[in-house]
Amino acid sequence: MAEACCTAAGVAGSALCSFAMVAAAVGLFATAGTTAAGSSSMAGMGSAQPAGRARARVALHAIVRFGPEILVASLLLLALGVGLRRRWALLPAALGGVVLYVGMYVQSSLTWMYVAIAVGTGLLLLAFALTLRPRPPRRVH
Repeated sequence: MAEACCTAAGVAGSALCSFAMVAAAVGLFATAGTTAAGSSSMAGMGSAQPAGRARARVALHAIVRFGPEILVASLLLLALGVGLRRRWALLPAALGGVVLYVGMYVQSSLTWMYVAIAVGTGLLLLAFALTLRPRPPRRVH
């Protein structure tokens, strides 16, 4: 049960970081600088955004800001969940984690970020899928 919870939390956290990075890259939410610039030109116009949309932007901004920490914690949880079930499945999980981290936070090319998200997520899902296979029965001699 613990390994399933760790694995699910790890997959969810890394998917959340990937979504936030893609959302930021394609401009689904404004950063603090563009929001401040837009608000100074619209002074006195009142709030043009619904409260729910403003909260979503704040949440996405927080995820992008704390993304490296969230991703590392998620990857550690995923590795723990995978490692408790099948130790050899740690290899694709670790490789996927490194690819995701480097692709999202070390290099600056958007193209390579998208490729790294696809490859890293694929490796993490492979590691997760490898743990779902039933174990062969143990032979008792």
